[in-house]
Amino acid sequence: MTHRKRLAFVAVAAAVAMGGILAVSISPTSAQTEAGQKVINYPVNKTQNNVAIGGYDLVAYFKDKDAVQGSEQHAVKYGDTVYYFASKAHQDSFLANPRKYLPRFGGFCPVNMGEGKTQKGNPEHFAVRNGQLYLCASAAAHEKFTGEPEAFIAKAEENAPAAIREFDKRGKVAQ
Repeated sequence: MTHRKRLAFVAVAAAVAMGGILAVSISPTSAQTEAGQKVINYPVNKTQNNVAIGGYDLVAYFKDKDAVQGSEQHAVKYGDTVYYFASKAHQDSFLANPRKYLPRFGGFCPVNMGEGKTQKGNPEHFAVRNGQLYLCASAAAHEKFTGEPEAFIAKAEENAPAAIREFDKRGKVAQ
């Protein structure tokens, strides 16, 4: 077990014993991926209470292939954002490798991001593609995305910097 995993395990045990939200000191940002590609640090789709993705369990999208509401009982604070999980097993999976489960584009809709807008993804309209989670704003956006995912991903990546600059100016998502 690596030092980082040991620390995460001890933090989980302490949080469970205290009954509180787990605060994890794992850095959520990076300037480059392992392949050396530049990474854009997307704002996270979260509530005013800093709960990500409406409180849905990120791990469930991958393991259960379903949108499952998480629980405050299995919460993890990662960066300045709180993530809820439906079970301790899912919480532990996230702690072992948070970046594996974080949604692409911060949980904002790739279809709208492709149009240069930051529209929150709806946790019920999701797709897991090439090991990445995408949340679409609506059933119609989900249908578009799943019809041509690579085209929408490419367009979203192209327009993301401008959309994020606009988001940062407004401090809120497009309506």
